[in-house]
Amino acid sequence: MIQRIQTLFLLFVVALAAALFSLPVFVTSTTSTAKVVSAVPHMIQSDLLTSIVVALSGLTAFISIFLYRNRQRQTLLCRLNLLFILAALGLILQASDTSSLPRSVQVSVSYSLAVCFPVAQIVFNWLALRFIKKDDDLVRSAERLR
Repeated sequence: MIQRIQTLFLLFVVALAAALFSLPVFVTSTTSTAKVVSAVPHMIQSDLLTSIVVALSGLTAFISIFLYRNRQRQTLLCRLNLLFILAALGLILQASDTSSLPRSVQVSVSYSLAVCFPVAQIVFNWLALRFIKKDDDLVRSAERLR
């Protein structure tokens, strides 16, 4: 049901997951004696595990849109999706870690706007959970009146 606000929030989560696949998350620049040797943009597709987790988060949000009749299952999928999004954020930050490289190579990492997408996904997913709970409370109170 598209008229429910949580459906729109879940659609935003799906759209942000899809946008992560098309935008570079960060750019690594390798410098050697004050000269930039290479600047490589890091895409989600370059890491298999990260791309799988991001795809699972988008797919889970998309599936939970159509579970509006079963609010308990929809809530469960949204909570599971929060774990997927947190895992994706952790994997993105772990991929940008340069502490394991030797000290002779100077690598700088500059993050793009796309690194904020998982944080926005967390906010939208939390808002969807909140409104699903409001719907559930409304239905339960209406059943008590019968």
